Amino acid sequence: MQEITVDSVLLFYDLRYNLTPTACAAIRRHARITSQGDFRGQVRDYTIATNQLRAELYFDQGQRNGPYATFYPNGKPAMRGQFTHDEPTGTWEFWYPNGQHQQTFEWTGQLSPRLRIVAYWDSTGQPGVTNGNGRWQDLLPQARLRYGGPVLNGLPEGVWESHSLSTDKTLLTEVYEKGLFRSGKALDAPAGMARYKGASRLEPQIEDPTARGDQLHLGPTCAGSLADRERLQAMRQQVAGAASKKTTPPKPPGDITSYLHLVLDNLYQTNQRNQWENMIDGQEFIIRASVDDTGFLRLVSGQGGSGIVTALGQAVSGLPRWQPAATDGKPVASDVRFLIVKTGTRLNISLQTLAR
Repeated sequence: MQEITVDSVLLFYDLRYNLTPTACAAIRRHARITSQGDFRGQVRDYTIATNQLRAELYFDQGQRNGPYATFYPNGKPAMRGQFTHDEPTGTWEFWYPNGQHQQTFEWTGQLSPRLRIVAYWDSTGQPGVTNGNGRWQDLLPQARLRYGGPVLNGLPEGVWESHSLSTDKTLLTEVYEKGLFRSGKALDAPAGMARYKGASRLEPQIEDPTARGDQLHLGPTCAGSLADRERLQAMRQQVAGAASKKTTPPKPPGDITSYLHLVLDNLYQTNQRNQWENMIDGQEFIIRASVDDTGFLRLVSGQGGSGIVTALGQAVSGLPRWQPAATDGKPVASDVRFLIVKTGTRLNISLQTLAR
């Protein structure tokens, strides 16, 4: 911290808003502080490298009160809103880095639902939500997923989903009624842990990049920060190297639909039918298998009953080998997950290939 006048100071942060020595700081905060150590009045944060304003907010008696704004590195606004007694209130506006309007939210002042979605435009400028009705979506870059769903009268309604950015695979589904979360399902979770209630995982979120800076967390030394950056760079290079490799998933003999029909036919002919005939309707069985670099399929584990694993083992026994997965043209081992669901007196089966 550097004192400018009796109550005006400069604070220096890293990019995570941890207090850090000036020599390795990325953010400089101009603020006034009371004798109790609380922020008061206007606070402005700047990116040190460019001296560009990145955030502006106001405090009263140690709490956020008044206008709040953050900015992109190019100087264009990212979001603008208002705080009252440390709580976001009123209408908040959001923009894309090119200055195009992204969305408008309204805070309800209630515990749930907290937000109303008034308007939304995608990155091409096409409207998704108008006057609180339509379809909303957003990205979570850290989690590498896209999520959203239908909006009615400003509130989530019906089924919302999240999808992987890399594969477009559906990861979560949630059901809403007048903005209230009712239930959710994690499609990748084991059968007994897939469904969840209590807290939503897909409700619209507003990132608050400056909040940590208000609490004055002490960060690492410059040497520690440098080591962290070097480790992060090494991890990024490793991920980039892996991403540059061309990988093809394993393939069953023939096409997937024909293969699964054959497996089902074989299942019905095994001596393990009692393993599912007495199960409740809708019960799921998840069986994991591996495919080695020669295309040999071997069952590894199962959930929902050991008998179904035995039955599936009998059903796939003697079938032709798979085409193994390949990385840069070289055959490699991979994994497969079978999902079997009892529907009435019948079984439905699907499979998913998994990279290692």
